Amino acid sequence: MHETLPIQTIDSACGLLVDSDVELHGHIQGGLVVASGAYLKLCGTASCDLTVLAGGRAEIHGWVAGNVCNMGGNVTIFGSVDGVRNERPGAVTRLARGASVGGDFVEKRRFSRY
Repeated sequence: MHETLPIQTIDSACGLLVDSDVELHGHIQGGLVVASGAYLKLCGTASCDLTVLAGGRAEIHGWVAGNVCNMGGNVTIFGSVDGVRNERPGAVTRLARGASVGGDFVEKRRFSRY
């Protein structure tokens, strides 16, 4: 079970560290990091990069106006992101049909592992 955070805006120069299971609604600015063992369901928007550390999990249903940097975690994109970077061995990124990366829509479900 995860906690739902119906926020309006979080603006932090240091960013937000997700270290438990969380569903975020609203707008995030300043950076977003998902720690090992944590789960993020992003239903709002993030005007920053989203970094998923090894052992972290993220589902993106909203919009990331920045890169999704997968550092060895497990990421599924249903919404829109500006870019995707799998940075470490073991990084798993799935793109659902209808997701958008850099303005290009995914016509077939895709899966990448590095």
